[in-house]
Amino acid sequence: GKKGVKSGYWKFYYANGNVAEKGHYKNGKRVDYWYFYTPNKIRSNEGHYSQGKKSDWWLYYDARGKLDYKCQLNVGKKDGYCIQYSNGDISSAVKYNKGKKIKEWRDMQALKGKTVFPLEIMANIKVIIPAFNEADSIAEVIKEIPKSVSEIIVV
Repeated sequence: GKKGVKSGYWKFYYANGNVAEKGHYKNGKRVDYWYFYTPNKIRSNEGHYSQGKKSDWWLYYDARGKLDYKCQLNVGKKDGYCIQYSNGDISSAVKYNKGKKIKEWRDMQALKGKTVFPLEIMANIKVIIPAFNEADSIAEVIKEIPKSVSEIIVV
């Protein structure tokens, strides 16, 4: 590649020797899946980059390394759903359009019930998206969902 332009798999370290972040570069820009850690090895966040910008799902963890919230991003802005967790359960959700909040759910029974999928969609596609540990597989699942499906809550 060009001289001085980052390419391939990179790992960055804290002064104490622990990994700070790791992921791939292409033509000097972050791409694909990246992982970030605190100096004491706890996962802090992880997610996809496209052309150096955050995209797709990003997961953010609390100080103990438990999932705090996850958001869909597009060119670094919230675009889609942000889902907040409390003790492993969904506590609230917000839908964004290009960084602007357009809808919010505080009643989790409603969120888990009827708003998960409109029934006509459920009849046509059988897609269940799990609360994911396997980040790459969810990206694949989401790609399989028809573009016409706009209201998807990932639980």
